[in-house]
Amino acid sequence: MYNDIPDHRYRFVDLVGDAFVVGAGCGSTFHFVKGFRSSPAKGGGGRLAAAVRAVCTNTPRVSGSFGAAMAVICALESVVSLARQREDHWNSILADTASYGLLSVRRGASAAALSALYGATFFTGLAGAYLAAESWHGRLLASGREWRIKDGLPALVPIRRISIPPCPAPAVAVVHGDPANAGTVE
Repeated sequence: MYNDIPDHRYRFVDLVGDAFVVGAGCGSTFHFVKGFRSSPAKGGGGRLAAAVRAVCTNTPRVSGSFGAAMAVICALESVVSLARQREDHWNSILADTASYGLLSVRRGASAAALSALYGATFFTGLAGAYLAAESWHGRLLASGREWRIKDGLPALVPIRRISIPPCPAPAVAVVHGDPANAGTVE
């Protein structure tokens, strides 16, 4: 992610937009099912109308909440990254911990501290899982290279299409009855 968008401002806009879209998709799905199940079964498409009404009334709120939460997370991550002068997983862990605490501070100090602890635990586990998967993938690639070299194959084989030029028309040998012209091609 950091190599794709190096500037914090553009990263902020990109991530907040992505969170808004994810919130819209998740909110639409959740509220459609909830509206469909909670409406009384009437004839003439009453459940479908209630589901669409639930989507139209609740999805903007959910997508706005997702976008606002990502705005706080991304702003704090940019602050932590600029303060530490590094781009690593600790920036995300610290920023997500602080943002979970800030987003729940309206419920009180103990709820904010508990929420920050949950955020720290969750995102530390997430970063650890990411690093483990990255390490496993690197070992898998390295072992594949070692096996190829051991078998006498090149370490990296480029995948490309091989174009074979069309063959010219074969020459037809015409042998005449004259022994002097035997085996000549016309």
